[in-house]
Formats: sequence, C-alpha cells, structure tokens
Amino acid sequence: MHQLLAALLIFISILGCKPKEDHNYSTLKENFEYYEKNNIDSLLIFSLSLNKNNDKIDPTLMGLKSYYIGRYYSKKGFNDKALEKYFESEDYFKKSNNSVMLSKSYSMIGAVYRHLKDYKKSVEYFKMSYQYSSSNDSIVRATILNRIGDMHRDLDNIDSSFYYYHQSLNLCGPKDSSIIANNLNNLADLFTTKLMFDSAYYYYNKSISYLDSTGIVSEIAENYTSLAELKMLQKNYDDAISYIEKSIKILESNEANYELNNAYQKAISIYKKVGLKDSVIVYLEKLSDLENNASKEKLKQGLTALEMELSLNDLQTISEFNKKINYLLIAIVVLVMLMGVMLWFQIRRKKAENLILSKQKEEIEKAKIELEHAYHDIHDLNATKDKFFSIIAHDLRNPLGSFKEITRLLHESYDDFSEDDRKEFLEMLKHSSENIHSLLENLLEWSRTQRGTLDFNPVRFNLRDIVENTISLHRINADTKSIHINNDVSPDTFLIADPNLMTTVIRNLISNAIKFTPEKGIITIESFAEPESINIFVNDNGIGMTSDIIDKLFRIDVNVTTLGTSKEKGTGLGLILCKEFVERHGGNIWAESKPGEGSKFKIRLPKIEHNEDVAH
Repeated sequence: MHQLLAALLIFISILGCKPKEDHNYSTLKENFEYYEKNNIDSLLIFSLSLNKNNDKIDPTLMGLKSYYIGRYYSKKGFNDKALEKYFESEDYFKKSNNSVMLSKSYSMIGAVYRHLKDYKKSVEYFKMSYQYSSSNDSIVRATILNRIGDMHRDLDNIDSSFYYYHQSLNLCGPKDSSIIANNLNNLADLFTTKLMFDSAYYYYNKSISYLDSTGIVSEIAENYTSLAELKMLQKNYDDAISYIEKSIKILESNEANYELNNAYQKAISIYKKVGLKDSVIVYLEKLSDLENNASKEKLKQGLTALEMELSLNDLQTISEFNKKINYLLIAIVVLVMLMGVMLWFQIRRKKAENLILSKQKEEIEKAKIELEHAYHDIHDLNATKDKFFSIIAHDLRNPLGSFKEITRLLHESYDDFSEDDRKEFLEMLKHSSENIHSLLENLLEWSRTQRGTLDFNPVRFNLRDIVENTISLHRINADTKSIHINNDVSPDTFLIADPNLMTTVIRNLISNAIKFTPEKGIITIESFAEPESINIFVNDNGIGMTSDIIDKLFRIDVNVTTLGTSKEKGTGLGLILCKEFVERHGGNIWAESKPGEGSKFKIRLPKIEHNEDVAH
C-alpha cells in the first residue's frame, strides 16, 4: 500500500510540473539526467508521461525517451525490455543523424549483451559504438576500447585483450584516473591468468594509486581482493589474508554489496586453504546474510518497477477522459493487482530462502571435498619436489664424478700418460666443467623464478643483435662439430621485452640445437612479425624427437635424458627456464619435430607498441 501511494505521489508531482511538448533537446536531456540521478522510478514515470505521437515530436527527442527508458530497465535488471528500448532509440537516432547518442545506444546494447553472456554480440555493438563516437572525445573512446578488451577476455582472446587495454591507455589523459585505473586492473588480471605474478602485483598497486585520487573506494577494495587471490596463487597466505581483510573492511563500511559478495567468497576460499575452520564459518554466515538481503532487495525492486509501470500506464489511459474522478478507481484496481503480485512474490521469496539453505548445505559438503583435494595436492607437490631434487642430484653428481676421477688419474699417474692422453683428459675436464657451470647457472635462475625475485625489466631492443651476440658465445662449440649457425632475423625486428631473459632463452635453445645436431649440420634462427605478435624460430637438421619426447619437454616432473650427437649430456632445466621466461612476457613456446628430420622450437610473443606502463 505504501509503495502504491508513493507511485501515485510521484506521478502527481511530475504531472504538476510536466514539461511542455515543445521542449528542446538539451532541456529534455537535462530532465532525464536529473530524474535518473535523483529517483530512478520517477525517470520511468516522466518518460512514459511524454507525448506518444511520434509524428509530432522530433525523432531525436523520441530517441532520448526510448534510450532513458532502456536505462531504467537496465538498472532494474530487465535485460529483454532494456534491449527493446535501446533498439528503438537506435532507429530514432539514425533518422535524426545524431551520431553521439547513436554511439551511446550501441554502447548500452553491448553492455546488455555482456550481462546476457553473449560476448560476440557485445563486441560487435561496442565496436559500432566506437565507430560513431566523436574522435575528439578521448575519454569516451578509451572507455569503449576498455570494454572491448573486457569482451575479448571473456572470450579467452588474451592477446586481443592486451591490445585493446593498451590502446585505451594510450587515449587517456593524465587526469582520466578512473579509466586508467580500470585498464591497469584489467591488465593485472591478465598477467595473473598468465601466472606472471610480479607484473600482476605491479599493475594492481598502480591501479590503486590512481584510484586514491578518485575516491572510488569499491574499486580500491576490488584491487585488494585481486591481490589476495594473487598471493594465494603464490602460496603467500599471510599476505592473502591481510589483503582480503583490508578489502572487506572497506566494502562493509560502504555497503558495496556486489563487491562484498566476491570478497566474502574469496575469504572463504583462503581460510579453507589455510585450514582456519572458524573463519570459514564466520564468512559463510556473512555471505548467507548478504545473499538473503540481496534477494529481498531484488524482489522489492522488481515489485516497485512493476507497480510503477502498471499504475502509470493505467492512470494515463483513463486520465484522458476524467483524471480527477478515475484516479481513485485506478488506485483500487492497482491495489488489487498489487496484492496478487505481492502474494506471488512472497511465494517466490520463500522458494528463494529454501534455495539459500540448500546452497549452504552444498557449501559445507563442498568444503569437505576441497579439504580432501588439498590433502592430495600437498602429496603431489612433495612428489614433484622429490623428483626435482633427484634430477639435480643425478645431473650434478655425474659431471663432478667425472671431474674427480680424471683429476685423480692425472695427479697420481701424470707421467704414465702420453701427451695425447693428457689432451684428451683436459678435453673431458673442459666438458665436465661446462656441464657443471651450465647446471649451476640454470639452477640459480630457476630458484629465482620460484622465489619471485627474478628481475623483469622490459625495454625496446633489436632482436637480431641479441641473437648475433648469443651465436658468438657458442661459436667455439659449433666449430668443434663444424656446425654452421645462420642468423636470419630481420635487422629491423624490435621487441619490447627483458633482454637478459630473452638472451637466456635463445642461449638455451641454440645450445640444445648444437648438442643434437651432427657434424657439418646447420642451425637457423629466424623471426616473423604478425599483426599482434612476434614469432621466433630456432631450427636444426639434427636427430629430431619422437612425439613421446616432445610431450615431456618443458616439464619439471619428467626427466628427459637424451644424449647429444657427441654424447653430450644436458642439465634438464634449460627448456624449463625457457618456458618460464617466455610466459613471463605473456607468450608461449612449443616444439615441432620428427626423428631424423631435425627440430624446430617456436616462440610467440605478444607485440607491444609502447612500454611506458610495462611492469618492472
């Protein structure tokens, strides 16, 4: 009854100050914006109270009416009705050639399709929005590019997401803090997906620094929630707990219920992981209360929207004949309808409450299952660790054993050997020392990647120069086997990447190629540019590999011990480092080979045009 009276009072107040039918575009737009900001229900009533005769009103004004009714339905969560009104506004704005409002209509259509999880259509309409947007309005264009990046992320097109977020950043001015912060947060999410934790940590904190000046506390809290998830992936549970508690404290004090729901779920996940059952129960109860309140609010909003629409449409129809007399009759009709609707919603609410209770029981069962999974995960991690140490012990013991035995023979029986024998022993000592040095160097870099202390300093450099310098370091080993190494990388190929990490990648790949290429063989390094990536290939005409061996490459839990063409032995970590360093740049690496036909190792890196905001 109170809601019905409120609807009638709003309607009467708007009728009392109803704008004239000859109002202009800017005045009408100001009215719509005022009602949208101050009372969303009055926006619908004001819109529907306008003259419905399309022939007497300019198409732009009718387009505004349809657009803001669509805005009302979007905010209330009625996506189908919102789409209907946005498509109406598209037709009107096309008739009046109003490209600015046409761009906004397409943007809202794209947003609705995203809510409906139709990401391909969402991308299509956001691109149309960008096409009709003003080239002078950089912030609008930056916002649209940001949303296109979101859609590509939802479609798992990670490289395209990187591209659109960077394009959006390029359009932002120094004072566009909110959209800059959003782009930085999205880039951090992508780096987290790529397990590039240092870069993700840098971008989340940079996003927070921009948001501090905007006062948008809910988005600051979302960054802290993301940082908690990042620290969880790094198994830094103390920091994860610190960040999620900081996020929850901000969100609870500002009643940001949607973000708070995500934060509670993340807190439950973290405390489950560390085994703090009391904290898990506390946040399960908070989540349940929050979802109960959200369900009640959604029902209340749906009821209010239905009441407003029913009462307004009926009141307007009858008021054409006799407003004063029929208001009371309409109120009675609406009241009867309202009682029926309220009864229906009460039944729905009861069902919703039962579903929540059922969900809580499922959560408890799920918690038990996840604890069991965590137990098995710990066993799997220990098994991987044991395998890792056995590789180290085996690969380090063999060259040291050889080194010890040869030096013992030379020390005890130096005069018993000929000069050729001594040279052969020295050659063997040289190979043993090289293997030991290579293993220790790879172990050092591997341990730094695992501890998260490896420096990552992307800069712009010439790829051919890096390849040429690396080839020169392997010239002696290649000449020993009369192997020819070709540098076919184009002189104008530039990368924005960490030169030290990429040198390590190329060094390991060339070293492997020399090891498995016979005498007088050929090794070729080449590159190819694509619209959004740079490809680097290291090819050899060596002994090749079976598909079974290829499947085991780049894995720490499998020891691949294949001897080179001169009986060379590897450290077992080179290719694993290559995979770590390539993925740190957001790229990927794989091998193609057949026995007797040589091998081709391929690297694909995302192309980045600017490096002002690249993480260090």
